[in-house]
Amino acid sequence: MVDIKTWMVDIKTRMVDIKTWMENYESLVEFSNIEKIAFIGSSIFYFIPIVFYGFNIINIIIAIMGVVSTGFHGCQCCFPCPHKLTRNLLWGDILIVIPASIIILFLCWDLLPYSWFLIWLIVIPIFIIAVPSIGKKLYALLHGIWHVLSAGLFVYAAKVYHEHKDNKDNKDNKDNKIFKGILKKKHI
Repeated sequence: MVDIKTWMVDIKTRMVDIKTWMENYESLVEFSNIEKIAFIGSSIFYFIPIVFYGFNIINIIIAIMGVVSTGFHGCQCCFPCPHKLTRNLLWGDILIVIPASIIILFLCWDLLPYSWFLIWLIVIPIFIIAVPSIGKKLYALLHGIWHVLSAGLFVYAAKVYHEHKDNKDNKDNKDNKIFKGILKKKHI
């Protein structure tokens, strides 16, 4: 039988291990300016939905993900480790992006094809593999690829959501015009 106190200590130890693993980021200060721009620039894809599809809840969430990611990686490229602002932005990235992704999944669940979810099974391992222990250059390359692929999936979700919203709005407007037209005819 498992002792509850031992079990709780084990959980706490594992949580500390996860926290330590998450905070094990590398400073990219020694990268050339072109490498820094390329790495930070890989987050630009998170801004595509708001540019092409306008303001709606999905596009705003994706843009916020882009802002947070750009902020964290910008600090990662500018400040040596450990730096309090960079660590805080790391946790901001984690604590914003995970719930934001869940909200997008919730809002688009019925709109997205199964293939969209299956592609995540390829994309998520890239994020998991892209840790600084594989080397800073390879980390930056793989994490940049993660930005492009995950943002691409979110761009697709934004497109589908936008089209669904437009179709729904057009149907509602058409129904409202018919309804208003009926009322006008009755009042004449």
